[in-house]
Amino acid sequence: MKKILTLLFLLPVYACAANVALYESYQNFEEHIKDRSNKIDGLVGYFAKEVVDQALSDIKKGDAEDKVVSNLSFPHIMKNEISHFEKTAADGDVGCLTVNGYESSNSPVSFSLLYTKEQGRWLIKDMFIAMPEKVEDLPNYAQCPDEAEASF
Repeated sequence: MKKILTLLFLLPVYACAANVALYESYQNFEEHIKDRSNKIDGLVGYFAKEVVDQALSDIKKGDAEDKVVSNLSFPHIMKNEISHFEKTAADGDVGCLTVNGYESSNSPVSFSLLYTKEQGRWLIKDMFIAMPEKVEDLPNYAQCPDEAEASF
């Protein structure tokens, strides 16, 4: 009987681990880039195939790999996070995350990210970075990149 109870106790933990929230996925990415080696390979597990393909194409066309990786490592811009909001589509395969904060000169900054679920993982498919003049202009709800771009 003890083995059954242990299995039943662990089952909810594994079920939750498979259903990672967008913000948790973002935090994992943010933590990963702190130790980045300026190589595109290290970012592949965080971006959708289309984004990776575009990055590789840019490198092939002559853009320096460290520049491309730096652009994809956008969370380093934000020095102090103040809020985040997320939403997912009814089917659960697409979601948007907005992360607000301040960059190094204490100017407000907002990341609006479009995520897609591929093989059980949330991957960034599109992004929009806004730098409004006032903190009051930061969004107070989750915005997809196209929504954010239209509002700034």
